[in-house]
Amino acid sequence: MRYDEKKSVETGSDCYMSGCKGMLPTEFDVQAVARKDRIHQSELPISLCEQILDFVTYEGEVVLDSFVGSGVVGEAALMMKRNCILIEILKENVEKIKNRFEGKTWSQMVEC
Repeated sequence: MRYDEKKSVETGSDCYMSGCKGMLPTEFDVQAVARKDRIHQSELPISLCEQILDFVTYEGEVVLDSFVGSGVVGEAALMMKRNCILIEILKENVEKIKNRFEGKTWSQMVEC
């Protein structure tokens, strides 16, 4: 965890911030996914997901995406050596997500 200098000075002992491993920036400099390349209407750029995951998770932690959509959060998590649980109710989206993960050596899918 990140060292909390202000609280450490106030209390006289070492204190660390919980939650994020860093302060999130107020804006991210990433390009939106082009409409022609999207597999879901609200698809996020993978670089954005990677940046956010880098701030809020550590390697080996589990990322839960309960409304997967395009699967980009899961792909970013696995690329960054995080485990992930993806939940998607729409069968047509599940097929698109399976295609996204196809051929990737780090993916292991269990379908319920």
